[in-house]
Amino acid sequence: MMREKKEGRKGRRAVLRFSLMSFAYLGMVMVVPLLPAPTFHTMRGTYLAVAVIGAAGVMVPSLLSAIYFLVFVVTATYCSLNNPLGRRFGYVCRGVMVVAGVHLLCLYVYQTQWAQHYLPPASLAARLLGMTAVVETDCQDPRSAPLATDEWSRFLNPVLLLLLYYVLSFESQFLLSNKVSATVSVPHP
Repeated sequence: MMREKKEGRKGRRAVLRFSLMSFAYLGMVMVVPLLPAPTFHTMRGTYLAVAVIGAAGVMVPSLLSAIYFLVFVVTATYCSLNNPLGRRFGYVCRGVMVVAGVHLLCLYVYQTQWAQHYLPPASLAARLLGMTAVVETDCQDPRSAPLATDEWSRFLNPVLLLLLYYVLSFESQFLLSNKVSATVSVPHP
């Protein structure tokens, strides 16, 4: 009996160590875009940022994705009226980047058993917030992690949010730099 308790404690320590390591890795992934950006930006970079914002807005319909979709619609409408996307769009990118980072962090935390216990995946609140369980975790059998869904959009959503975070960080760094007065407008025919 005492031996089983020691093994249980070791298992909990291993799970805690794994959780802390994965949080450290996630923190490192979120800090890398704050480093100096490569200089490959042209007009295409801004349009890529707008397209990725739109894709994140329609991938998993939810209230959090509505923010991305609304920013996409407003930006596309603003750009279609031959207005340049300049420094102001850089500030918009920074704001959306913060939302995407928090959204990605929430999705990461939601994969734990306690988060899925307090906010079940089938509940209205989880669906409205766009919290999707990619894996079902069970502390009774920590080696097993069966997939919770077979919808491809649920698997692609965190990857797209991470891509959105990186693209927006590089694009906002380019648009807000003092070296270049970056304005992007639609050329007249």
